[in-house]
Amino acid sequence: NNVKLEFSINGGSTYNTIIASTPSSGGFYYWPVPNQPSTNCLIRISNVSNSAVNDVSGTFTIATPVPAVTVTYPNGGETFYTGSYQYIYWNMNFVNAVNLSFSTDSGLTWSTLATNYTSYYYYWYIPSVSSNDCYIKVVSSSNSSVSDVSNAVFTINLSQICSGWPCQ
Repeated sequence: NNVKLEFSINGGSTYNTIIASTPSSGGFYYWPVPNQPSTNCLIRISNVSNSAVNDVSGTFTIATPVPAVTVTYPNGGETFYTGSYQYIYWNMNFVNAVNLSFSTDSGLTWSTLATNYTSYYYYWYIPSVSSNDCYIKVVSSSNSSVSDVSNAVFTINLSQICSGWPCQ
């Protein structure tokens, strides 16, 4: 009725337990893949009551994780108004924290918004500047080569200051 699930990263020389006992009736088990890269991985399923009854998968690869961050908003073409609040959104894979900054001069200089930030969004108070050449930059806190910048410029408009909600 129950099965044991194990994995190997060395072609079956040794196995690590995924779960010691789970019902076999479900036909699947959610397994968070460990960060143990190998090209010689196997999964073994065995009967909890009789380990001689087992099956082993074909060889598969656990790839080396590739850290990445991607700015998703603002990503170009937006217009924000001084005094309003806007969300900045990004995706991150295998990155625990990021540093956020913005530029109003096409990336020549950057102003810090947050450091070691662990969320996927940031609620930003739009400053009192006017520029058609703004960018957002998101950089991994632990690896500065893992970064992304808005795909195109966005605008901060000082001529229409937001004084109420919602500010469009």
